[in-house]
This record gives sequence, structure tokens and C-alpha cells, in this order.
Amino acid sequence: MATRNRERRTGAAAQPQARAKAELSNRGAFLPRLLLAPADIAGLVFFRIALGVLLLIEMGRFLVNGWVIYDFVTPPYHFTYYGFSWVKPLPAAGMVALFVVLAACAILIALGLKYRLACVVFCVGFSYAFLIERSLYLNHFYLICLWSGLMAFVPANRAFSLDARLDPGIASQIVPSWSLWLLRFQIAIPYFYGGLAKLNGDWLYGQPLQMWMGRMDGLKAVLPAFGEPWLAVLFSWCGLLLDLFVVPLLIWRPTRPYAFAAAICFHLMNSLMWRIGIFPWFMIAATTLYLEPDWPRRLLAWLAPGLRERLQPPPETAHSTPDHLSGRNKLFMATFAVFAAFQLLFPLRHFLYPGNVDWTEEGSQFAWRMMLNDKTAAIQFFAVDPSTGAQSGIDIRPYLTRRQLNKMSQDPAMIRDFAEFLASELERERGKRYEVHTLAYCTLNGRLPQLLVDPRVDLSRQPRSWKPASWIVPLEQPRQERAFELPPGEWARFLQPSAGAVPQSP
Repeated sequence: MATRNRERRTGAAAQPQARAKAELSNRGAFLPRLLLAPADIAGLVFFRIALGVLLLIEMGRFLVNGWVIYDFVTPPYHFTYYGFSWVKPLPAAGMVALFVVLAACAILIALGLKYRLACVVFCVGFSYAFLIERSLYLNHFYLICLWSGLMAFVPANRAFSLDARLDPGIASQIVPSWSLWLLRFQIAIPYFYGGLAKLNGDWLYGQPLQMWMGRMDGLKAVLPAFGEPWLAVLFSWCGLLLDLFVVPLLIWRPTRPYAFAAAICFHLMNSLMWRIGIFPWFMIAATTLYLEPDWPRRLLAWLAPGLRERLQPPPETAHSTPDHLSGRNKLFMATFAVFAAFQLLFPLRHFLYPGNVDWTEEGSQFAWRMMLNDKTAAIQFFAVDPSTGAQSGIDIRPYLTRRQLNKMSQDPAMIRDFAEFLASELERERGKRYEVHTLAYCTLNGRLPQLLVDPRVDLSRQPRSWKPASWIVPLEQPRQERAFELPPGEWARFLQPSAGAVPQSP
């Protein structure tokens, strides 16, 4: 009897321990089950095709509009990224051939033919073109570089592809769930950081959106309230809230339809208001990855009931989910963790710099700071003979395209880079070293114009560095109740008395 009682007590005591061990085991298996669970490939196939079509359209725009020659071949000087000054453009025929190859890769991605190779070639080729010219920087170009590289790891060619038709051994109607979560993570980054960047006084006040909407005469003719300040503030706050919360609302099933509809309306409005190429359509296509993976099957079955039986989802229950990660999967996840950490931390580097990032531009690129500022600038470079103090203006128009000039005049780092180039050109032409000073005035989001860089500093001798630039003049002008929008030719009466003077040699 005593022995039986001890056994009961021992068994009763062991039950909580067994439950605790089971809970720990379940917790340990949560990540493998989340990442390795089978998912319908249909949603991923849709995105693969949409991505290929959109990339083909973008490469076609570069070729048809002559941007390949204008942006990569015509300029005598190219603005490069820090650490990538060694990247140089090919001759004209080579650059055109590159974009033809990129267009062909886009077609292969859509068809799912030599899919992984096409993704790798596209990623390398487009990243090369991206690094040639910094003045062409757009967030969606950076996103294209990332997405084309990530897609090389995702088995989106297992179904509805020529690869699967030519090699039935790879054909499958399911993919591991990590394929979706990898891409979902990368689309969440632009959304969240785009919203985080909008948490600034100008945006919350409705600027620069109010200025931009006021210039859209076509929309104002249809919607008279379009240029009203209250509508700009409303749009600003709606954009902020959508960017910050759309991803959590897409992940949570009850709010997913509403969040998806809001995202579509947001991107369609962006496409209507601005000429920003494929970006809105790319974001719409990418946002579909948050829907149930079998959504294309259900949509087609609803549109064509006769195909309902052929469009049945794969029997996922027949495929067991591993409760542990293999060595290969662990290596992949570790690599992805490093990539994810970079994507999470690098956009925050502008907090390490003093001043308003929209003014200084330090840390603004690769940080998903999209459509946040309206800048107008007037700039003049001067050559100063250090031995005599003699000064003369420099005509910079032969060296730059209009796009380069517009971008450079607003970005202190690009002004510094160009000053260094001008100093080398002057030394080559005149046989001696000259100082290069800059008189640059700029407006930000309707503020009055002010100096952007210190005109007393020889910018050609300032080092190219990640460190904060001491020669950038801090933003001092307050935000205006009524935005300042005069063209540079009418700025004289708003500048300081000495503003028009040629800078004196220090």
C-alpha cells in the first residue's frame, strides 16, 4: 500500500515535469515549424511573374527613353558611392548590351527558365549599373537590387515554369514557408522605415505634400479641394499611419483584407500623383505575399468555376513538417540573420549624425526615406589661386547633365566630390593646384533659402569620409507658415547682404 502511494506521488510529481519538457520541446520546434511548414506555391508564382514583367518594363524604359546613354555614357563625370569609386561605366555599346541582357533576364524570371541564374545575373548587372551613378539613386532601384538577389534563393520556379516542365524532378506545388517569410521581411522594411522617417515636424505639418499637391493643376481641376492645406495634412497622416501599421495589419487575418485594400489605394494614389515608374506596382505585387499563399487558385476558381477541380490546392497534410533545422538550414538561417540585422540597423545610421538629415543628407540614402523633402538650390563654384588670392567662377555645365546638377546642388557630399574633381581638372588644364570654394543656397520644404556649405572652406581638400562634415552649415531657417516657392532667380532680396559676394580665401 505504501509502495503504491509512493508511486502515485512520484507519478503526480512527474506529470508537471513531463508537461514542462513537452512545452520546451514545442517552443524549440516553433521556429522550424514556422519556417519549414509547407505552403502553397501559387502566391509565390504570381509574384515571380509580376516581378519579371515589371523588371522588363523598367529595363525597357531605360532603353527606349535613351536613359542608358544619357545617364551612363554622356556625363564626363560620375558621382560614385563611398567605397565604390572604382566602378566605371562601359562604353556606349557595352551599356546598351548590359540593359538588353537585363531585359532578357527579366523575361527568363517571368517564364521561370534558368530562373536562379537569371536572378543572379540580373542582381549583379543591375547592381553594377546602380553603383555607377549616385545621382540616379532611387529607393526602388535599391529595392530591385535586393529583391533580385533574394529571389535567387527562393524556389519560385517549382510550378508554372519552363524549368519545372523541362525538369519534372523539381516540380512541386508547395514551398517551405521560409520562402514567403524571407520576402515578407524585405517588403516590411521599406514600409516601416518609410513610416518612421515621416515622424518629423515638417511631414506632420503637411509639408512638403502641401507644396506638391498645390502644383498638380490637373488634379486640382478635377478635385478643387486637392490644394487645400487640410487635405495635405490628412494625406500626410494617412501615409504615416499606413507605412507604420500596414504590415502588422496584413499579418493579422481579421484585418488583412482592409489593410490590403488600403495599401492598394495608397499605391494607386502615389502612381496618380507622381511619375515614379514601376515602384507603386512593384509594392502592390509584393504586398500580395501577405495574403494566403493559395489566393491565386481561389481567385481563378471564382473567375472560372469550370477550372475549380484542376485548381485544387495541394494536399499539404500529406507533407509532415520537420521539428528541427538541418545543418544546411541552420547555415542559411544564420546568413539570413546577419542580412536581417544589417537591414534593420543600417537605415538608422543617420541618427549618428548631427542636424536635420533632410538638410545634410548624411545617412539619408539606403534608409528608405522616401518622398520626404522638397529642395531648390542655386550653386556657384569658384577657383581660388592660393598664392595670389585671385578668384574666378567655374562653368560646371559642360561636366554634368541636368539631373546630376539638380541632385548635386542639394547634397553636400556630392558638392564636395565634385569640388575635388574640379580641382584636378584645373590642375590638369592650368598646371597648378587651385582651391575650390562653393557658394550654395538651398531651401527645404518651403523655408527661406540659406547657405548649405561653408563658402570659406576649400572643399576639394576635405576628405571623403563616413564622419560628420564640419563644413555643412546647420539648418537655421524655421518652417514658414506660407511656403517659400520662388525660383532661384528671384532669391536676391531674401538673402543676406553678403550672400552674392564671391567667397574670400581663408
